Amino acid sequence: MKNACSELVFRRSELPISREFVLSQNFIKTALKEIMGYSDMISDITNLSQSIGNIRILFSAHDDNGAVFVTGEFQGWMSIPCTRCLGIARLSLDGAFDAMLLKRTNAKRHIKPKVDSEQDLEVNFDDLDIGFYEGKTVDIATIVRDHVVLSIPYILICSDECQGLCQSCGINQNTETCLCVPVTHI
Repeated sequence: MKNACSELVFRRSELPISREFVLSQNFIKTALKEIMGYSDMISDITNLSQSIGNIRILFSAHDDNGAVFVTGEFQGWMSIPCTRCLGIARLSLDGAFDAMLLKRTNAKRHIKPKVDSEQDLEVNFDDLDIGFYEGKTVDIATIVRDHVVLSIPYILICSDECQGLCQSCGINQNTETCLCVPVTHI
């Protein structure tokens, strides 16, 4: 995800920093394709700008002896297909992220895995938001991408009353009535 969003890349010499901006449509489209396999959905949505609202990012970062600590939050919306009826479902996105980024060459002194045997490697939950940077530039695009995409539910339903598609003929039962005999399972 190199150079996906220039606001998510900064030099360590700029720290501490605080930034607020709107993620680009292309950033979100690429994230959905890379992580969730939504390439078919994205190509089916003809007007992407109406499908993804402004996703606002606010983050701050500071350096503590070579470790870069990033704290941020995001808020916005997007429209994706309902899992039941394939109609459009609007989803509010709201989340936060915290991460520690280590210079790749200094990582070993900060991370000490607990290993009882070669097959046993314990990873603490706190280790999941650890990233790395190289040189004098820090890029948090992958961290932001992961948190935004993970805030999207795997199954999204447009409403609690959604009746979905008919299992026999495929008609959207929210907008039309079919004459199919209901399928009963024994």
